[in-house]
Amino acid sequence: METLFGETPRTPGTTNKPLPQPQRYRVVGGGGPPSSSSSSHTSHGGSGNGGGGGNGGGPPGGGPPGGGPPGPGGGGGPPSDEPPRDPPIAGPPMRYQPYDTKTLLIDGRNLNVLTTPRPSLNYVRRRVWNKFTRCMLSAEERIAFDKQAGGFILPKGNKLRVQSTLTIDTDVLKNVHNLQYQIKALKAHVTEYDILDVFTIVLPTDPMMNTPDLEPTKYNLFDDYPKLTPAIVANSNAYYSRWVADEFIPDNLNLTYTMCKNNTEDNLFNKCLEDYERYHSMQQGGPLMLCLLLQRIHNGTEQHMEYLKLRVETLKISTLEGESVDLAVSLVNAAYATFLSATTPTNDRIPPEWSRTLIQVFQTTSVPEFNETFKDEEKNARRDADKHGGQPTWPSHDELTKLATATYGRIKETGHWDVPASRKAKSYPVMGSTQGRKPGPSTPTTYARSCWNCGSADHMCNDCPKPRDEARIQQALKQF
Repeated sequence: METLFGETPRTPGTTNKPLPQPQRYRVVGGGGPPSSSSSSHTSHGGSGNGGGGGNGGGPPGGGPPGGGPPGPGGGGGPPSDEPPRDPPIAGPPMRYQPYDTKTLLIDGRNLNVLTTPRPSLNYVRRRVWNKFTRCMLSAEERIAFDKQAGGFILPKGNKLRVQSTLTIDTDVLKNVHNLQYQIKALKAHVTEYDILDVFTIVLPTDPMMNTPDLEPTKYNLFDDYPKLTPAIVANSNAYYSRWVADEFIPDNLNLTYTMCKNNTEDNLFNKCLEDYERYHSMQQGGPLMLCLLLQRIHNGTEQHMEYLKLRVETLKISTLEGESVDLAVSLVNAAYATFLSATTPTNDRIPPEWSRTLIQVFQTTSVPEFNETFKDEEKNARRDADKHGGQPTWPSHDELTKLATATYGRIKETGHWDVPASRKAKSYPVMGSTQGRKPGPSTPTTYARSCWNCGSADHMCNDCPKPRDEARIQQALKQF
């Protein structure tokens, strides 16, 4: 479909119904939105010209501005002796009516408790920084903010990088778990610095973006990246750049781009930069770069999903370091999140026997008491199916992982988590390391990462520019 920036795919299943556009107000002089009886001018000392909240004034449309009773438009009353002041800089939305509160004594101080709770819909936790007041920072404060907001988040040895995508890779669970950790760390950072807004991917109804209307559907890039394409994210960036008036939006696009650069290995970033620079400057920004990065890191093919499922089915907790059930739960949670994020209304990627698989995985420890807990779950599900007919109804993913964590913690507290000494030293294998291997003629003491297609150490197999040599790749797999 032809768009303002060329051809771009449309997301199936969306409508052309525009979203209602909220009315915007500029906060001047501490006042609120103008009432129907007020003027748009700022009052000074209660001259009767404004919507309340002038230089000597109280709340909008009420309170004695300038020391006198309010007039019809929130003015009225004699002007105060204080000379007029310049209106303050517009800041975050102000509360136009004070909350009714009562007090609660906590830690030796009274806290104000609302009599009416805040709405839970669309609630987000408080940010350390506020994008609406960012313009009020001094030059030194702004430099420090930009450095921190776009700075280093992930450890130096664990930046975003391309993992092995070959189905022989025994570390696929660990790689998926690590990617989930990296995405959560980046999301927490942009939330803390209040630069998260541009990662909400919007869908313009007009491909040419001649109107500000949007489709009702929105996506969160951190959670929905397997469903999105770079073209969709690029047009979302363009919408923010073209239609949103707030000055912090361009800042957020630039800061998040710097954040991506500082938290990605150079080879991967430079490769994605080639694709990034093909887009119009209005489409560029941190969300587009992150989408390009995740597209190369995340393998969403059917073959990879099947192998990921196979790795969960063959996972044995007894082979993990210390037989840690917590680690096993983290690994299966990461796999489940990968399946869930790739699921669409027409394609459920979660394996149909997922819960049964987890019950069997949680019976692979060397502690009989723990295994019996999940044997009982399996017996109960099958017994109920035999009693009432039909297929067994298995507990949900969350119920099973909570049960595993709670049972593991209880048994450890009693001191009955007896792991053989030979298994305590084992660890989960790490790609590119020799941990757990004994040096010998067939196993070198070090393992250098290189391309299995051409042998170069500058890139991995899936980034190789040379023609694919299947025979050489299979030989490298056997040697690995």
